[in-house]
Amino acid sequence: MKQWLKSFAKEYGVFILVMVLFFGFFAPLTTIGSSMNETLIDGDILMLRRSHNVERGDIIQFQSNMKIDEYHLSQLNWFQRLTVGENMNLVKRVIALPGERVEMIEGRVFINGNRLEETYISHQATEMYRDFGVVPDGTLFVLGDNRPVSKDSRSEDVGFIDQTSVKGHVTFRFWPLSRIGNVQS
Repeated sequence: MKQWLKSFAKEYGVFILVMVLFFGFFAPLTTIGSSMNETLIDGDILMLRRSHNVERGDIIQFQSNMKIDEYHLSQLNWFQRLTVGENMNLVKRVIALPGERVEMIEGRVFINGNRLEETYISHQATEMYRDFGVVPDGTLFVLGDNRPVSKDSRSEDVGFIDQTSVKGHVTFRFWPLSRIGNVQS
């Protein structure tokens, strides 16, 4: 038995160590829904780089305050089911950082009075005017790219998100093969 264990450790130890290190820094995830269309499509399989440091424009996954329901739980892959808590993890784009004032005028985003250029938007927001105020310290303001259907910082269910709830940045798409490659922020 001892010889078998040594043999196993020799043959598979490096592989197991590499996998533990890899999943310590990265995690697979699958998009659910259309809130990030056209950047991310429902069913895309992505790689998440674990990190709490974010910049404007980053696509992040974070744990929201919204309770996970049976439908969303059934859509998770096996790895996500192992790591999911009782609240939903959402994927959105970072729009504003702590200390910045956010407004929407005729569906366009303004940060500290300057219009934010957003080439990634698939559908414009419908707000004629809305002042979200200044992003509090330790929080972020996030939006989905498909604004009419996205549940994001505009919603009371999500609001400003705590930076400690950020799981990481979306970096790479594995599936579908026709769209494989780096995910552009």
